[in-house]
Amino acid sequence: MSTSNNDKSIFQVPMVKTLREKAEEKAEKEGFSSLQELTRVFLSGYVNGVYNVFIDSRERLSPEAAARYKHMIEEHEGDRKRGKVRSYTAEESIKALS
Repeated sequence: MSTSNNDKSIFQVPMVKTLREKAEEKAEKEGFSSLQELTRVFLSGYVNGVYNVFIDSRERLSPEAAARYKHMIEEHEGDRKRGKVRSYTAEESIKALS
């Protein structure tokens, strides 16, 4: 696509310096001459339907919560092995509730 200087605009994106440095490094490793080139290629593909963007918004546990749940699971497994926990079939569960 050829454009004149009148057709160009500047797109600025404020970001943390380390993010920019990492993005530039990765773009160059991927064969782009600059982060600007990567951005132009991506935006052109996005506008033309080549790329679709979606955001994975699933919640993730904090490291503390993950450690807490891991401990709870290990504790439960230990209790199960010692016979302190019993598993029930669906039929047994329904019968126990009746």
